[in-house]
Amino acid sequence: SLQRDNLYIRLAWQPEGWQASLDGLYHPADHGRVVTAGLQWQGDRWRLNAAWRRSGGPAHSVLAQLPTRTQAVLAATRSF
Repeated sequence: SLQRDNLYIRLAWQPEGWQASLDGLYHPADHGRVVTAGLQWQGDRWRLNAAWRRSGGPAHSVLAQLPTRTQAVLAATRSF
């Protein structure tokens, strides 16, 4: 079953114009985990985002069996 009791932890820091975050999701039943690190900058017209995610755990865990174990994203948004 994919319905599980999970532990989610988030650390975030927001100095002016920036936001840095570190998120962790842990599945105690099978010891699977996902860790995500993110960085965002917000200006007057632009917002820049970057994030990196890694999933894993023991070979039998659901998160270790995902087809993509590492992901990264870069995004830019401009308002007008």
